[in-house]
Amino acid sequence: RYSKMIKKYMKRPVTLEAKKFEYTEKCINEVKEWMGNKFVESGKDKNPNAVGWVKFKRYDSMMGEYTSIVYEGFYITKTFLNDFNYCSPEDFYQTYQEIPDPITDFSSTYTGC
Repeated sequence: RYSKMIKKYMKRPVTLEAKKFEYTEKCINEVKEWMGNKFVESGKDKNPNAVGWVKFKRYDSMMGEYTSIVYEGFYITKTFLNDFNYCSPEDFYQTYQEIPDPITDFSSTYTGC
């Protein structure tokens, strides 16, 4: 039995932006624009089986500024604090659910009077 000092907590719902990273010119350009000065570089080894990657700046109150790398197929996430992170597809699908866009979802289903 736990003492009364140990309590249970539930994670609050948080809305964030996310993009699945693919090593294409279009995706890299979108990620560069989205990340702004936090984007460092992207690359892919010459090995035909190699996966592409993006390196970006992050900030942690304990560690200060450092860089992270996200690989093709992983999701890049942006929090409400404008901090970028990455997430495996498995963890992403278990944790997040897409929020429908009210403009495009409404206009695509609206049939008029």
